[in-house]
Amino acid sequence: MHEAATSTMSQAPSLGGTPTSHQLCGGSVPPGSPAINNYNSAGNAINPVTYQGVRVSALWQIDDDWNLLLAQTYQDIDAQASS
Repeated sequence: MHEAATSTMSQAPSLGGTPTSHQLCGGSVPPGSPAINNYNSAGNAINPVTYQGVRVSALWQIDDDWNLLLAQTYQDIDAQASS
């Protein structure tokens, strides 16, 4: 039998009142804030990255209560950094 995982907060964060959904999710930008753009400092300084990988897995259903899952992964990341 599978049960859904749930989580609850046992104590509200000390934000001075009831927290909003934005505060619970890591914060928010105040209304009327200017947009921040770092294009002038970053320009075209973008480093290309190549990802390659493979994942293989095998599942053996031993009986109704037991199963065995074997998995192997390989990942290669090639970042072309410039200085």
